[in-house]
Amino acid sequence: MLRFLSIFVTLAILGAIVWHVGPADLWQAISSVPPAAAAGIVLLLAANLALVLVRLHWTLRHTGVHVPWSVSLRAGAAGLVSSLFVFNLFGTILGRHYTLRAYGVSAPAVVLVSGYERFVMALVGLVLATLGFHVIFGADAVRSAIERTPLVPAAIVLPLALALSFAIARPQRELALLRRLVSPSALMRAGAIAGLTLVANLAVFAAYAAAVRGLAPQVGWEGALAAAAIVTLAASMPLSVNGWGIRELAAVYAFGALGVGPAEAVAASVLVGLCATLVVGFASPLLLIRPTAPARPETGDAAVAEDGRHFARAAALLLGHLSAYFLFFQVQARIADGWITLNLADPLAVLALCLVVVSLAATRTMPLRLPRAFVLWVAGIGTILLAAFAHGYFAYGFSDWAFANRLVGGLILLGYVACGAFVCAELGAHGRRRVAETLIVTAVAVLAVYSLERLLVAFEVMDHHMTTNFQGYSGNRNTFSFQILVGLCFAIAYAEARRRARSLAGWTVLAGALVLGLWQTGSIAGLLAGGLVVALAACFRPAQRPFLARTAAVALAFAVAWWAIPTYLAPARSAKVATEKGAIFDPSEVLAGTSTEGRLRSVEVGLDLFMRSPLVGAGLGAVARQGLGIDGAILVVHSTPVWILAEFGLAGAVVVASLPVWLVWRRRMRPPDPRETAATAVALLLAFFGVFSLVHDVAYQRIWWLAMGIVTASAVRFADGGRHAADT
Repeated sequence: MLRFLSIFVTLAILGAIVWHVGPADLWQAISSVPPAAAAGIVLLLAANLALVLVRLHWTLRHTGVHVPWSVSLRAGAAGLVSSLFVFNLFGTILGRHYTLRAYGVSAPAVVLVSGYERFVMALVGLVLATLGFHVIFGADAVRSAIERTPLVPAAIVLPLALALSFAIARPQRELALLRRLVSPSALMRAGAIAGLTLVANLAVFAAYAAAVRGLAPQVGWEGALAAAAIVTLAASMPLSVNGWGIRELAAVYAFGALGVGPAEAVAASVLVGLCATLVVGFASPLLLIRPTAPARPETGDAAVAEDGRHFARAAALLLGHLSAYFLFFQVQARIADGWITLNLADPLAVLALCLVVVSLAATRTMPLRLPRAFVLWVAGIGTILLAAFAHGYFAYGFSDWAFANRLVGGLILLGYVACGAFVCAELGAHGRRRVAETLIVTAVAVLAVYSLERLLVAFEVMDHHMTTNFQGYSGNRNTFSFQILVGLCFAIAYAEARRRARSLAGWTVLAGALVLGLWQTGSIAGLLAGGLVVALAACFRPAQRPFLARTAAVALAFAVAWWAIPTYLAPARSAKVATEKGAIFDPSEVLAGTSTEGRLRSVEVGLDLFMRSPLVGAGLGAVARQGLGIDGAILVVHSTPVWILAEFGLAGAVVVASLPVWLVWRRRMRPPDPRETAATAVALLLAFFGVFSLVHDVAYQRIWWLAMGIVTASAVRFADGGRHAADT
């Protein structure tokens, strides 16, 4: 299924581009490339392939996977060939694993190696693309682009969150992993891989530049290389098969800025893609190489199994913690008929999903366990998504928004569920608690950095406009309040464990900061949902009422300080400017009117579509099709139940509501035991999600699915003495 989905996505994007440019013009442009230029492109891409194979061998050794050159060459070739048929990251990992597993390398090890390699590639590619953007568009455009992305705040929040995380707990395993990652030898090895990546990228840039100059000689080498850096970064994203489609879109944008026509830009991109495929074909005989070492190390199967467990635990630590860190940073990207939201943690979710897919494809085993009811529920949701997409396709035609935002977005959400479940499978209750703590401290760190930024504006240390909405780095205040609420649910769920451990004071300060942050967002839905969470905790947990009271007192003290500092200490003129820029906390803004008219209109559109087709709905993308405005913006239904009824009908609503209804019936309103932190977290997460979803589209909130993956996987008890069981 994944292969067919990959090919469908690639052909859909590539076909739309070719149709827009014109097949005849495209063929004429490709055929006009001089043979000498085509030969040079092939040689440059062959050099790139050789460097990529060497980089894989270095990366394997640097991450502790010691295999002979013959094995790494064969694995690299298998990954390249496999990526010609499946999404490039999935295909690469799958092809490598089929070769490396015979040498005793586990699936988590292959995922870690590939993820580490991709991380270094992304950093190098991002730096080079930024330089290319500077050459083409100028320094002001680069500065504006950086301000629109959360990369700089993320770099500031990360060490602060790490400090808070290790302040409330000093887990030896995580500290040892951190020391290993930042050791001088590790940094030197990463530098060597980055240098090799730089040289490999320069070969690809030269290939693009040769193709463009062969079609448009008026373009200078400097501009062609700069544009090639942007195209190469786009093509490396795991969104299509071997970069097809995405590469052509980026080529039209980047080379078009140099005055190259769409036909010539697409022709250059297609030519490079065809030559790259040809070079990979030439490298396929490497698959016939026989390993020069035995299939398994001489130390035996026991050592192989222990090595696999080591990599699995390391993968769980990195995927779980880094996902929790980067979930709070996201940007929006334009697609053909709307916007999609991209999160910095999405690549980690994709890696977690790769781990599941590779394990299933290669060994027919799952690296994680989830309750059967939850698996059936997720499978049911996936089925209605596919059925609704097919319904919408035949009724309205292909919708980029429905496909990219809803269908592919659903796969990303599965990755977050897999990430949370994998943490529990490998690290048990300790891993669940540590990821929950990471979510909490990261939310507090974001609040601290974002608040400091607003104070600096108030004191005129920084001079830039800030949105009136207190939205953190999520791009939306309701999204930020939702993220804070997930952290608050975990803070309440683990309060009892903190009380037993006699470490509740710092926990109370963190919870108070979350409550203040929820108030600052001004999200009415967030405040109502937060009130419900606190009320449920106070009702079903009488022992937690003192903790909740102290939390409220801490939040009130923080609020007074936050209001008083800029009001009384900042200069009068600065305070006025800060108030206009939204830097000073104003409680009256919490109940200020919002875009109620647009929200009501979206609900009316959804209900109207539901009344037309109440049983199966109008199909995925129907609301977006009905709600397109003059500027092309999509009107999203601001009610998750109404959206489900509109596009999935009563049949879909029954599937979606089945799990919550079953859980409520099973518990029969009996609160879980205070020591069952996972059960408490599930109850609070479902309760606030139900309230929040009534007035907002929150079905695709990544942090909620990560949290549900963590807490639901904790309900599974393995036959190994309860090592992964829930807290008791």
